[in-house]
Amino acid sequence: MKREWLGILVNDGLIEGIKKQQTGHEKLDFYLEAGNKYGFSTCFFSLRDISLKTNRVNAFIYSGGKWKQKKLPIPKVIHNRAIFQSKSNWQRSMKLVNSGVQLFNFWNRYGKMYIGRLLASQPEFISHIPETLPFTSQHVKEMMERFSSFLLKPNKGTVGEGIIKLDKVDEGVWKASYRSGKKMVQATIQENQLYSKLKKIAGNGEYFLQETIPLATYHGSPFDIRVSVQKDGTGDWSITGLMGKAARPGHFLSNVAQGGKVFKVEELLQEYPQLSGEKVIHKINQLALSMVRFLSKSLPHLADVGFDFGIDEKGHPYFIEMNGRDQRYSFKKGGESAIWKLTYEKPVAYARFLMDQQKGVQQ
Repeated sequence: MKREWLGILVNDGLIEGIKKQQTGHEKLDFYLEAGNKYGFSTCFFSLRDISLKTNRVNAFIYSGGKWKQKKLPIPKVIHNRAIFQSKSNWQRSMKLVNSGVQLFNFWNRYGKMYIGRLLASQPEFISHIPETLPFTSQHVKEMMERFSSFLLKPNKGTVGEGIIKLDKVDEGVWKASYRSGKKMVQATIQENQLYSKLKKIAGNGEYFLQETIPLATYHGSPFDIRVSVQKDGTGDWSITGLMGKAARPGHFLSNVAQGGKVFKVEELLQEYPQLSGEKVIHKINQLALSMVRFLSKSLPHLADVGFDFGIDEKGHPYFIEMNGRDQRYSFKKGGESAIWKLTYEKPVAYARFLMDQQKGVQQ
């Protein structure tokens, strides 16, 4: 029996990587294995490889022990792993969807403030959302009056880049901490100059202000928890796995790309014997599921995301951000190979669910 094609939509950079057999953090073998398990032939392509006029795509397939390019019919189900920035890419993606293709996770670059506002609109989430305000002179003044520590964050930044931490050190004096290269830089700034200094750093970029979460620490370093939440073969959301990330000594950013180290959540929680690790993990899992089910009502075709949560010393979880394209390699780095592989398998299982649904409708 001839298999259906499952498409994996990727950025142009990964297509070049396939040609050179250098695919970075993406483990394409896992897609191929999962495709075999769920009855798909798997192909990879970028947005510019698709022609809606001919209904064909110039895709990479793995055959005979090597990668080959082949013109194929556009797959009926496509999992998006690309990040798009421009309006034209949005329009092309919408044309693909409007043509009848099931393109899931097709847009994954949502502003952090937008996601935070959506969640804060629900009473059940308010206690888990840190105070967040747009970056203006008045709001900087307000944050200085209300908090002894807060952050300046880029609205669409990734892997912790561009974040500045502000701490009050004396009356009218604040300390700014930020990453420059591999070093943590600290600068003392007078209160009346804080906005102008931050504005100079931010330039015309879109930034926001956020109170500093009182994060629990591991050996003195703050940590947070990445939760992979994906739709599976039932068509519903499920938790794939959790992994902790602790900042480098003397740093405040836990991102692996910023030098953070990966740990099993249970190991991080050993520093808090008063907490039940099982209860903390259950609470985070339930919060992640509640949040993603709510968000998916407003964000079309959402199916594969990563949440970052912080906890305080009492185990209370705080939402940090949602990643519309989860970087899965933290599971690999943390020694959770089975979960790492599962993060690739679940979207393929969901693709099978969509394909079977589509067949049922057509019949």
